[in-house]
Amino acid sequence: MNDVPELAHPLISIVTPFYNSVGKADRLLSTLATMSDPDVEVVWVDDGSADETLSYLQKYKSKMRCRCVVVRQENKGPGGGRNYGLSLASGRYIWFVDSDDDINPAAINTVRRLGTCDYDFIDFEVKHFSDDKGRIKPSAGLRAGALELPEGEYRAEEVTRYSLLLSVGWLWTKVFRREFLVSYGVCYPEYCVYEDTPLFFLLPLIVRQFYKSSDVAYFHHQEQESVTRSLGHKSSRFYDRMPTASYGLTLTDRFTCSRSERLLIEEKFQSIFLLLTVKILYISGDWLMIPRVMRFYREEAQRLGISISPRRMISKSRLVLYIGPWLLSYLYPSQRNFFEKLHLHAWGAPIRYPASESVLINNCNE
Repeated sequence: MNDVPELAHPLISIVTPFYNSVGKADRLLSTLATMSDPDVEVVWVDDGSADETLSYLQKYKSKMRCRCVVVRQENKGPGGGRNYGLSLASGRYIWFVDSDDDINPAAINTVRRLGTCDYDFIDFEVKHFSDDKGRIKPSAGLRAGALELPEGEYRAEEVTRYSLLLSVGWLWTKVFRREFLVSYGVCYPEYCVYEDTPLFFLLPLIVRQFYKSSDVAYFHHQEQESVTRSLGHKSSRFYDRMPTASYGLTLTDRFTCSRSERLLIEEKFQSIFLLLTVKILYISGDWLMIPRVMRFYREEAQRLGISISPRRMISKSRLVLYIGPWLLSYLYPSQRNFFEKLHLHAWGAPIRYPASESVLINNCNE
């Protein structure tokens, strides 16, 4: 690394976990290597890779012109990598960036301009790309940014909180104030994928003010094959989406919500845990798993004290696809152990939820 003056507390820390990333992160690492801003530090976490990722990162570190931290930990999944990176980061703001995506360095100037305003996060725009199709639209049902709002400052009045519950948007477009994350004990689940899911439930309820920027800061590169997007049958890790949704719902119990907000929270749970899961399983041909998912959903809905029937969220044209598996699911015994064993087979450890509940409770009672 060249001699660049370093601040004791830089403006922003860019935190990225890596897993078996040799040759797969050149795009992002090349961008970061061009940055010589003393207000920026990068924190790279090798999440127990089985290849030469650590030496790959060390090689790029030698090219860096801003502060660069490289560490290694046992494989805990992307959430574990982000948690470890956050614990090492010293920036006023934190930007979690995936290793196979890219960023626009010009966004740092926006953070610098707004960094003294104590926004909980600054939300940027995103462009989506596919390696074989070029620029593409985002996946159905998802949209970039926190809200479809003009550029400006927004406070968490009831209407804004309700809108955030409708869609908090992509998390990697958001640059978070570090003190905001730490004060609420915000952490990612470990030993799983779909680690972002709980924050879709939590963030709308703890945000006090944020800034919506019209600048494009994030370039999302969609892989054709991944745990969350793959052809054919789903891997065991695909089903991590269900327990992480359950955990997200439990986080909201510590907050006072209006009836309309609570209804949105329950609908979000039903959508992530059941409806989207079943839709993906239909498309992938994993039809035998659908009654199992439905049986497990009813168990979780009863445990969490929410309405079991998702019927009003299903269109009439698709209702016929759900009736048969839904009735068949009543013939199944409890599926909790089945899905727990499926997860242990994939990870060798149960999901760990490291968020500090005492911190969350204290903040809720302020």
